[in-house]
Amino acid sequence: MEALRDPIAAIVTPVSKRPPLLRRIAAKLREQLRFSLATMLEWMAAYTLAFAAAWSRADNALLSGACLGIIGFGLILRIAVRSEGRRVPHYLVFALAMALGAYSGAYVLRDQRIRAAAPLLEQAERDVTAVEAERAGQKQAVADEQAKRKEELKAEAMKSLSAKMKDATDEQLKSWVDQEWLGNASQKDRIKSGSSEALVASVVQLKRAHFEDYFVASELANEQKERDLLQRSNLLKTRLCQIKQEAESMDVRIVPLPATANGWSPLLVPVERRKYLHISADLIDTDPEKLKRDVWELTGLRCEFSQPMQKQILTGYPANINLRVTDMSAELWILWVCRLGNWKCEFKGDKVLIDEIDE
Repeated sequence: MEALRDPIAAIVTPVSKRPPLLRRIAAKLREQLRFSLATMLEWMAAYTLAFAAAWSRADNALLSGACLGIIGFGLILRIAVRSEGRRVPHYLVFALAMALGAYSGAYVLRDQRIRAAAPLLEQAERDVTAVEAERAGQKQAVADEQAKRKEELKAEAMKSLSAKMKDATDEQLKSWVDQEWLGNASQKDRIKSGSSEALVASVVQLKRAHFEDYFVASELANEQKERDLLQRSNLLKTRLCQIKQEAESMDVRIVPLPATANGWSPLLVPVERRKYLHISADLIDTDPEKLKRDVWELTGLRCEFSQPMQKQILTGYPANINLRVTDMSAELWILWVCRLGNWKCEFKGDKVLIDEIDE
């Protein structure tokens, strides 16, 4: 009756009590993060297959491709079955699981290849050390051989003079020969010894001329051998750099490592990656033909010169390329060579096209 008498009175309805703030937050998080066991298995499968695809690509390309195919087919199938669509985070996590699996597989494969390459690198380092030691010993051996030959010729000169100068002692003969060899013998010494200037001079100078001929031939032979050892050393250093470079590579296309360091060749590397291989080289008065051989041996790239340059090479192109590099990319090395030769170059597949710069 009172309510009828007071039409303005508000109708009071019971209001449910709100849960605490922390409980509401927890409920919201459960709602946002709720996923089924099947979804978790999908992510785990995506990670595992991507890992297998990246890890097995070095030894079994078929298995690697099969893993990638299963991932793609499974993803398409799930999208087709759930045509109503899923929340975007589900697919983001799926993609993240694939990326993480692929990176993990590539990293594990890289670590295995580095361990497998360790014996090859040790062998290559021993070879480099042996060649460098041979180079150092070669210089000393040549110097010792030249000194020995000089003493032999001096002894022959003393023997020849002693047969003609009976009164001279061995000490006197040795002193005269040494002075005449150096060009320091005085007229007074020769007169005092009782020997004619012509006799001592003719005998010693003849032996000295023989030694000079021997010295020139020895130096030429030593220079050629030094170049051969230097080229061999650079080849071994290049092999060492390239094996290490490929072992640490995480490129999609994996280069198989050889059984021994001597089995390595830049031809094992795909053509498009050869210009990025690191090399060590010493070019000393190098002509275009020698350059062509060095580029092929170190990088697996073919140098081709333009027709005008080919004609000049046949008639004698100046050998004026001098350059020493260590652990430099083949592309940068060739660009530097062309810059020194006043040439221009273009990389096309496994070819390096070289031409003279138009003035």
